[in-house]
Amino acid sequence: MKQFNHKGEVMLIKDYPITNKRRDLVVDIEIEDVQWDNDSIGWYEYCGHMEYDHQPDYISEFVIKDIYYNDKKIHHKKILKFLMDILYEDERLRERIEEIAKYDRDADKYERLVENREYEARGI
Repeated sequence: MKQFNHKGEVMLIKDYPITNKRRDLVVDIEIEDVQWDNDSIGWYEYCGHMEYDHQPDYISEFVIKDIYYNDKKIHHKKILKFLMDILYEDERLRERIEEIAKYDRDADKYERLVENREYEARGI
């Protein structure tokens, strides 16, 4: 499994809805250290033909840096932990991060394909 990391880049997701049993909140979320994984085995030979195993990239990890409510940073530790627990399990948030970071993901993908071709050309 390969990992691709965009350390140091901060992504802001505006007006993200958090829904639970009691109420709905709309927050802004700062995301950083998005790590992409891919379970592809890369280039392989099958019956004398070179093939490339195409598997989709997916977000394996990310860090929620800060959460803002009404343009104010949330500092209360218990509330922050509660919100983070909800957000880390929210599949819609991962999809939103993927949507925003699509350009970076595609650039990484093409870089890996070129790198794999260079290794193969050298017999590595």
